[in-house]
Amino acid sequence: MGAVGSPPGLLEREAELAELEHAFERAAGGGGSLIVVTGSAGSGKTALLEGARALAPGQALSARGAEFEADFPFGIVRQLFDRVTAERSDGGQGPGELAAQRLRSTPAAAGTDAAAGAGSMFGIVHGIYWLAVELADESPVALLIDDAQWADAESLRALAYMARRLDGLPVVLVVAVRGEGEGPEAELRDLIAEPVAIRLTPRPLTPSACGQLAAAVVDAD
Repeated sequence: MGAVGSPPGLLEREAELAELEHAFERAAGGGGSLIVVTGSAGSGKTALLEGARALAPGQALSARGAEFEADFPFGIVRQLFDRVTAERSDGGQGPGELAAQRLRSTPAAAGTDAAAGAGSMFGIVHGIYWLAVELADESPVALLIDDAQWADAESLRALAYMARRLDGLPVVLVVAVRGEGEGPEAELRDLIAEPVAIRLTPRPLTPSACGQLAAAVVDAD
């Protein structure tokens, strides 16, 4: 891909962008990555995800957690794959198609499935993984999740399942989380504690960079 340049408005993030670019290079060669971005509110996590979207060489799907949506089963996964599942037609029988049918169903139906037992949950989670596999057959895929501390537990479980199966899959999973102790504790911990995870912690901007941002906002020195 060549040298990394900061996307517009993204300052002093060369090291983080270089890690993202390397991950996308691996994806282009058929290898996946899990990248976990942690930091306090206002540390630039969202801007870094926007930079990742700008660097992604193939498909980029995004979702963002919200505190009032944390109890919505598979809400984050629905955000990620909503367009994809809407474009698919019913009738297929593979795990990806079956998951797409469930994600197109009502939230109540998905919640019932999730509560029905481990076998039912595994079928949905495995099918979500296969949705990513099928997308990656077309071109490398970037899955970008912001504010994961507010993600629903079912989606985090599905993303952790996927993260453990990225070897040989051209998918880059980027998860931004505010700290490491918030959100659905067990599911979030399982995801961000994956041994394969590449961890990025954006540092506070220097006074010089803060000055550049302020000058750009007020259009003055």
